[in-house]
Amino acid sequence: MLAAAVWATGCSKDIASAPGTGAPANAVNPAIIASTDPEALFLQNATYDPRMLHRSWEGIPSIGATANGREMYVAWYSGGPGEGPGNYVTVAFSRDNAVSWKKDALVVYPRGVKSRGAAARANVAAAALRAAERDFASAKALVTGKTRADQELSTFYDKVLPSNESHARRQTYTALPNLARKANVKFAERRTDLDRSLPKNSRVGRLQIRMVLSGEWESIRQFIYDVESASEFVIIDDVTLSQNDPGKPLTLTLELSTYFRLGSNGN
Repeated sequence: MLAAAVWATGCSKDIASAPGTGAPANAVNPAIIASTDPEALFLQNATYDPRMLHRSWEGIPSIGATANGREMYVAWYSGGPGEGPGNYVTVAFSRDNAVSWKKDALVVYPRGVKSRGAAARANVAAAALRAAERDFASAKALVTGKTRADQELSTFYDKVLPSNESHARRQTYTALPNLARKANVKFAERRTDLDRSLPKNSRVGRLQIRMVLSGEWESIRQFIYDVESASEFVIIDDVTLSQNDPGKPLTLTLELSTYFRLGSNGN
């Protein structure tokens, strides 16, 4: 209650009666206390400092006292049209059990509120700009990536895939036995079937190829490598190795697929 009383009656009344154009002849000139704090200006005896003369809002008082109660200190916020940026803290004290008070003995005044606010807004705007630039770069990369993917898919469809079923059969008919012969793998049998489970509106057709071969392990490894790295578009779907007699070569069964282009009507 004492803090509120000092704030509401004594201090406000003294400030209101202070002349707006100058201090009384016996007034103590305000002094700036040296400080390294970049955010605040410390003023001593600041009652008639021009920054203190026109307070339109005061509030949030607090009080402290020495152990014997003789020295008492009251602090509160003031300045500006209301609570917010530009407020400062002012301190009054009494050394005679609150009989008399020294008003505005110490004031902590903010430095450059407007400039800090502008800097904060500039930082927010810069952060928003950076975020927008990142979003734009991501969107641009997405569009570029999609365009590149479309181009690569078109190249694959037009230049890599056989143009029709007949072309696909011819492409694998001699190529696979030739690779087997090159790797010293014996070609035993082959069956090629058209996959009829694909949708009618599919852009590609599929040939399923089953091959049975035999040979030594190193030769079989080489053959599989050659098939995977061949220029013909052939996919290995499944590999089965067996050996009925330890003294005989391994038997390799391969399930392969190759694809070819279909017309607009699926033929």
